Amino acid sequence: MRRKYAVILVFIAVSLVVNFNMPKQVIDKVLMVTVAGYDYVDEGTIRGTVVAPTFLSEGKLVDLVYSDTATMIYENRSKLNRQASESLLNGKLDVVLFNKELASKGLSEYIDYLIRDPSIGTQLHLAIVEGSTQELLRSIKARKGAGHYLSDLIEHNIRTGNLPIINLKQFSSEVASKFTDPYLPMMKLVNGVPKITGLAIFNDDTYVDKLPPNEVMLFKMLHENMHDGQYFLETEKFNAAIQNIDSSREVKVTKKKRFFESKFHLED
Repeated sequence: MRRKYAVILVFIAVSLVVNFNMPKQVIDKVLMVTVAGYDYVDEGTIRGTVVAPTFLSEGKLVDLVYSDTATMIYENRSKLNRQASESLLNGKLDVVLFNKELASKGLSEYIDYLIRDPSIGTQLHLAIVEGSTQELLRSIKARKGAGHYLSDLIEHNIRTGNLPIINLKQFSSEVASKFTDPYLPMMKLVNGVPKITGLAIFNDDTYVDKLPPNEVMLFKMLHENMHDGQYFLETEKFNAAIQNIDSSREVKVTKKKRFFESKFHLED
C-alpha cells in the first residue's frame, strides 16, 4: 500500500515539474487569428491575409488585418508576424478562405499545413471565394468580428439552408479518397456583403466547377438527410417558394461489369 502511494506522489511531482517547465503565453501578449484568406498572385506567389480581433478598453472589438505576399504558406505566416505587434496564433481559427483561381491550382499544400497544426480543430470551415479573399475580409465590419461572422454564415446555411455538411476533416478525407469528389461552399462579395453563391466541386484537390444555388439543394438531398431546406422554382408562368423541406434517402449501389450503378430513393 505504501508503495502505491509513493508511486502516486512521484507521478504528481513529475507532473508539476513538467508543467512549470512548459512555455507560457500571456493572453494579452498574443493575437488569435480567427479567419485567414489566400489569393493567387502569379505562378509561385500567393497573398495571405489574416484577421485577429483585439478588444479596446471600452469593451469594443476591432479586427486587425494583416496581409502580405509569399512563395509558400509557411513563409507567409512568418512575414505576417513581422507586421504584428504580438505573435499571431491559430488557436481560434474558425474559417479559411481560398480564392477560385488559387483553388484551380490545387489546395494540397494548404490542407496539409492546416492538418499538421495541432492548434487547429478539424471542424474548421473552408470556403472558396469568387474574387479576392483580401477584399472580402477587409469589407466585413461585424460587431462579432470577421471570423465569427463568416463561421456563423456557413453554419447557418448548413443548419437551416441548403449547404451540405463539410469541414476540414471531411474535406481532407475526401481529397485522399478514390471514391468521392470533394466540395466546398462558394461565396462572393455582393454589394459589399459576403454571400453564399453555390457549391465548388473538386477533382482531388483541384477546383473544377460550380453548382449554382438552385442545384445545391438537390445535391444536399442526394448527399445526406435534409432538414429545414428551401427551394425556389421559377418558370415562365409562375414562381414558387418551398420552405422547411425534410427528406431522407436510401442509396443502393450495384456493380455492372466494370461500373457501379447507384440508385437514390428520396422520401419527403
